Amino acid sequence: MAADRQERIRHRAYALWEREGRPEGRAAEHWQIAAQEIEEEDRQADRAAAAPASVGEEGGTARPRRAATRRAPRSTKKG
Repeated sequence: MAADRQERIRHRAYALWEREGRPEGRAAEHWQIAAQEIEEEDRQADRAAAAPASVGEEGGTARPRRAATRRAPRSTKKG
């Protein structure tokens, strides 16, 4: 698991370095920023996994509600 985390940090730090125009001498800074971002993502994932799931009508997780659609009124005129 630690190796996977290190690899994620490595990729994030590289992406930061590229995004900033590949500056020289800022590897430690990019690594630190990447590590903080990955740590926060992991914390959020842990919180989401620990949060109790909403139970729907049939015992499963609740589904998002559909947006209400508006129908045109029916005509009462006959032929």
